[in-house]
Amino acid sequence: MFFTFIIMDVKYDQHFLISKNIMLIQSNISNIKSSETILEIGAGDGRLSQFILQKSPKKLISIEIDESFKDKLLSIKNSYENFEPLFGNGLEIIEKVEFDKIIANIPYSITEPLYKKLLEKKVKFALLLHGRTFYEILMDNSSKWHYFVNSFYEIELIKDIPGNAFEPPAKTMSVLLLLKEKKNKTKFDIFLNELFLRSKRNIRNALIFSLVEVLEISKKDAKKLLEPIFMKFELENKVTMNIPNEKFVSIVQEIKKII
Repeated sequence: MFFTFIIMDVKYDQHFLISKNIMLIQSNISNIKSSETILEIGAGDGRLSQFILQKSPKKLISIEIDESFKDKLLSIKNSYENFEPLFGNGLEIIEKVEFDKIIANIPYSITEPLYKKLLEKKVKFALLLHGRTFYEILMDNSSKWHYFVNSFYEIELIKDIPGNAFEPPAKTMSVLLLLKEKKNKTKFDIFLNELFLRSKRNIRNALIFSLVEVLEISKKDAKKLLEPIFMKFELENKVTMNIPNEKFVSIVQEIKKII
């Protein structure tokens, strides 16, 4: 394993990946094709960007919030016509760009918001490096995130990554995860996908309209099917994402029986 040290800008609480071996894994496992546009979030000084560019994608869009890396990234652009560095908030820019695959070394603080963006945009392929804690949440069947993410993606743990793979060293373990869209989704998977897209709505309405979409039935029939569940759980006027995990799991397990 090779290490090259770079300086962190404490303003953004960044921990930069410095293991060339891991970056090589990231570029290889992404199976990048010449017809594909790749989105990278958290480019830093562009060292992973260069590994990706060696795979000759149609385009690499690399986002970096810290403009102190601007000169370095622009110098890489001079060598690669297919490289497009963008400077700003990745959670905002992802809304404005089109891409085929995403590769991201994620600051812990944006892990959950980025997963929301991936599900909202129905991104089909993502290679993500982030804290192990959120991975454990994804694997925990008592969590909303477990249901939402696993209903859309096949999740593969590629590698556990120790803190000393970063500069400055991270205090916690990280993971490299490969997420690919499920090819054979069940009706329950599709229901959860629909429910996530309505997760900012009132829980009752979100359940009704998600069931309408999945079963291709009327709103009236959906309400009839759901009425016993509404009565059992006394669903209050809350949005889906604010429902406690335990209650959410109980609700969707009841719905699974009728789909």
